[in-house]
Amino acid sequence: MANVPRLRRNPKPEERAAGAECSSALETLGAVGVLDHREHSEWSRRLLAAEAPWIDESPTPGEGPSVISIPPETPEEAAEDAAFEAARAARPKAKTTRRVVTGSPERHAGLAMIALAAHEDATSLHFHFVGEPAPADAPSPHSMRAFDDALATLVPPALRDDRGTAYEPVDPHLVSASSHSSEPDSDPRQVIIGAWLYTPAAPDQAATFEIEQAGQRWTLPATT
Repeated sequence: MANVPRLRRNPKPEERAAGAECSSALETLGAVGVLDHREHSEWSRRLLAAEAPWIDESPTPGEGPSVISIPPETPEEAAEDAAFEAARAARPKAKTTRRVVTGSPERHAGLAMIALAAHEDATSLHFHFVGEPAPADAPSPHSMRAFDDALATLVPPALRDDRGTAYEPVDPHLVSASSHSSEPDSDPRQVIIGAWLYTPAAPDQAATFEIEQAGQRWTLPATT
């Protein structure tokens, strides 16, 4: 263990190889019975202590995957961390909902806009998506692969209101998404509900919201 390199964000090839060699050796010794469960756990704990000496309390081996935060070693890495934390702190929280504008069953390319919510510091646009029936040779629409492929196509549409406000997506990806498709299912289509997040927060005076994507339009009129 004395020669095991510590974990780094950008390890050298020889450091990566040395760590993999130690880990593989432990797994092999455990698989062939040279190390029993207690001994394997103890040596795994020692390996992690050598690789990540900054961890005060090692996770219990065998309890599933663990996420290890690697501290910065260079000024550049420290600057990256600071920029990441600043961006996260500036990201809208959208913790409270001040107003909800209901959508409609109008659907284009399988996509319906079901609601728009005005939060304290952002605006969320909620949708319901129904995909086309999958070809016979395609992955099951209920598989994780099909779900991920569908999410990649659901990019935030352009959003404006009748007061001239143009809303900017906080992220190019969805802030929430779930699928209610399950097997067995007589309808072989992907069904997803989710939301995009925009800034700024929609003003109370905005009465109509226009949504556009790929030449298709949706209109959400506010009702009182």
